[in-house]
Amino acid sequence: NMKDFFDYVAKNKYVIICVTVVVVLYALGVVDFLTKAVVLLALIAGAVFLGKKIQDNEEIYSLRLDWLQDELYIFASLKPLKK
Repeated sequence: NMKDFFDYVAKNKYVIICVTVVVVLYALGVVDFLTKAVVLLALIAGAVFLGKKIQDNEEIYSLRLDWLQDELYIFASLKPLKK
């Protein structure tokens, strides 16, 4: 029950030390910094992964971009109809 849990926490000095360290780090704003750092690292990892996938499939994307460029060139070269 809850009383046993609090008795265990009160008697265990390492639990008290660890909880104190977490509270102090939170108070200093380190927890917020670490959270932002973890999010930043995850975004960088995602960007590296996406870049590698694009690099691996560069030929496919290149063909599609060439097709799109040709279509845009044809569209841009069309003359408007005279009324």
